Amino acid sequence: MPPAESSHAQRVLSSLNQQRAVGRFCDAVLNVGGGVVYLAHRSILACFSDLFQQSNIAAAPCMEFCLQECPKDGLELLLNFLYTGELKLEADNLEKVQHAAASLGVPEALSLCQQFKENPADSQPFKRKRGRPRKSTSGGGKYIYSIRIKAFIVICTQC
Repeated sequence: MPPAESSHAQRVLSSLNQQRAVGRFCDAVLNVGGGVVYLAHRSILACFSDLFQQSNIAAAPCMEFCLQECPKDGLELLLNFLYTGELKLEADNLEKVQHAAASLGVPEALSLCQQFKENPADSQPFKRKRGRPRKSTSGGGKYIYSIRIKAFIVICTQC
């Protein structure tokens, strides 16, 4: 029987994206400030993000990543890209997506942003999938260390 690689991989990502939408099995909290957080799976983030591939990130059941300078609209579109492979780029959101991609170190998204800058007429925006931010309920945590300017890791007491 031939492998069903494409449909299997698509099913896995689709299922993980559905889990992310309801906060199920998420072990990463991306905090952009103002009480707005996005939930995600570190394993998915590590597949695409240089920041999450770093071997010096401590292993913990749940981690909060504070990205105070990261635009929430850009981060939402970037997370949707990581989970679906679809990135909706428009002139109005290009800088926000590029900033979020640079903050998390997502070279593939940065490359797509550069291609859009060079040929905006050739780029067709993809349908945007929903991934709403959640209000932060974590009371506190323990500061671990600085990763980049304006980005640091906190171990959540409750996620």
